[in-house]
Amino acid sequence: MPRLSVFRSNRYLSAQAIDDTQAVTLAAISSKALGLNANKEGAIKLAEAFAQTLKEKGLNEIVFDRNGYQYHGVVAAFGDALRANEIKF
Repeated sequence: MPRLSVFRSNRYLSAQAIDDTQAVTLAAISSKALGLNANKEGAIKLAEAFAQTLKEKGLNEIVFDRNGYQYHGVVAAFGDALRANEIKF
């Protein structure tokens, strides 16, 4: 099952789906490329776009790697928006 790794900075949020068995990135997205900020509203929009990308690649179930960040605020908004868009973890 692919791992979804989240990175959060003060200005941007990024995520990537990684296949650890083959050590390849399956999909990636960044709020910087989409012109979004690292706030809850930006995280929700980013998650909606990333969920669409994951569905196109046939990835409906992932392992959520919060990368050491606590599951609240922006990270929780991103995760909850992924779940709302039918990505299971």
